[in-house]
Amino acid sequence: MYIKGVAEQIKKLGTLALVSIIMGIMPLGSEPHLWQKLKLLINGWLSGPMDIFDLMLHGLPLVATLGYAMYIFVLFLQRRVK
Repeated sequence: MYIKGVAEQIKKLGTLALVSIIMGIMPLGSEPHLWQKLKLLINGWLSGPMDIFDLMLHGLPLVATLGYAMYIFVLFLQRRVK
């Protein structure tokens, strides 16, 4: 039961990580939007609402993946203590 639950959580994490990678590197032909928007943010040039929305659109899967990974890690530690 314990191994099955962890395996299912890791499978979900893998799917979320794949979506995160795909959204992070889009578009494939030129510089990725996420990288471009992060550079604009660091330089203080991220001002338009479309730019902010685009940063959130391409960055949210990465943030969700990291959050879900931390959630799985905490669950793993809690189950391991019991």
